[in-house]
Amino acid sequence: MRIAIVSHDSFWPLKGGGGIRVFWVMKKLMEKGNDITIIAPFNNPKDFKERFPSIKIYDLGPYSRFDEGKEIKYAKLSIKMFLRLLLVNVDGIYAHNIVAALPSYIVSRIRRKPLIFDMDDILTGLSKNRLVRDLGKRLEFFVAKKSDCLITMSNSLKQELEKSKISTNINVVLHGVDLSKFVPEKIKKENKIIYIGGIEPHDGTILIPEIARDIIRKYPSIKFQIIGEGSVLNDLVDKTIKYNLLKHFEFTTWVKNEDIPTYLAKAKLGLITHFKTPATDICLVLKGLEYMAMELPVIAPDLAGMREEFGNNQRGLLFEPGNPRDLSRKILHLLRHTNLRYDLGRAGRNFVEKYCDWNQNAKKIAELSEDCIAKHKK
Repeated sequence: MRIAIVSHDSFWPLKGGGGIRVFWVMKKLMEKGNDITIIAPFNNPKDFKERFPSIKIYDLGPYSRFDEGKEIKYAKLSIKMFLRLLLVNVDGIYAHNIVAALPSYIVSRIRRKPLIFDMDDILTGLSKNRLVRDLGKRLEFFVAKKSDCLITMSNSLKQELEKSKISTNINVVLHGVDLSKFVPEKIKKENKIIYIGGIEPHDGTILIPEIARDIIRKYPSIKFQIIGEGSVLNDLVDKTIKYNLLKHFEFTTWVKNEDIPTYLAKAKLGLITHFKTPATDICLVLKGLEYMAMELPVIAPDLAGMREEFGNNQRGLLFEPGNPRDLSRKILHLLRHTNLRYDLGRAGRNFVEKYCDWNQNAKKIAELSEDCIAKHKK
C-alpha cells in the first residue's frame, strides 16, 4: 500500500512523544512492506535519508513546538502539508494531530482516499487564546468525526470525544516504550529528582523551585535535574536563582532519546507537574511511561489521563494539580519510604511491559491503518 504519513512534530532526530509515536508507526508500516511517504518537518533530513533510504520524504523545514507565534506557524505548516499532499499518489493518509489532520482531511475528500486520524492530544487546548481553544476544539472534533479511522492515545480522550456524540468507532492505542532500550539497571541511585520534557506554561515546571525549598530543608544534599526545553525555561532558571537554589539544580536542554534511560536509571523519583487544561487533562504522557519502564517511582498531577496512566496511586503518587504543598508532601513521603518507591517502580514496569511496548502498540496502529485502506479499496 502507498501511505502518506503527515505530522507537524519534528520527525528527526527523535524528540517528544508525538514524534516518537509517528516514527514507530512508520517503522511498523515499513516492516510490513508498505510504500511510505513522510510529510513533516525535519531538523536533520540528511541523516534520516541515510538511515532509511527507501522512505520518501517531503521536508517542511526545521521546526520546534517551542517557537514563538505557534498558531501562525501551525497554519503555515498546514498549508504546506496541503500542497504537498496534492502532489503525492497514495492509497491512504495517516495524520498525526490536527495540524496535519485538517489538510489531510481536505485532500482525502478531494482525492477520495481514506484518512486515518491519530489524535493523541487536543492540541488547540494548549493555546493561550480563548478563541483558538474554543473554536479549535470544535474543529478537532469535527475532523475526528469525519475521519475514516480514528485512533486516540487514552481512554480519557475517547470519553471526551464520546461526550460530543462522536459515534465513529474510536480505537484506543496507548503510547509505548522501546523496552529493549529502557531496561532497569541495578545501580546505586543518586540523591536526585528528575524531570524530563517540555517546559511550557502548561507543563507546570514553575512549581519545582517552589517545592524545592521544602525538600532541601529536609534533604540538604538533594538535586533536581531538569532535562528539556521550552518558552519558560529562562523563568524557571531565574526562579531558582531568586530562591538561591541554583546549586541544587542541573539544567540540560536536550538529550537523545536513546540516552534518556541512563539519566533515569540514576534518579530516585520522576516528576510530572502539568497544570489542568483541556489538553493536559486527557493526556497520557510518554515521559511517564519511560519513568515506569526504568522502575522509577513517579509523582504526577491528579488528572484523568494521569489516573489512567498511574492508577489510583498504584504506579505513582498523585497530587492536586497546581498545589505545591501537596506536591511537596508526596515527594517527601516517597523519599522517606524506600519500600514504597520499590513497589511503585515494579508496578510501573509491569504495567509498561503489559500495555505499552512500542513493538505491539505501533504494530496495532499500522494494522488499523492497513485495514482502513483495504476496506476503502473494496
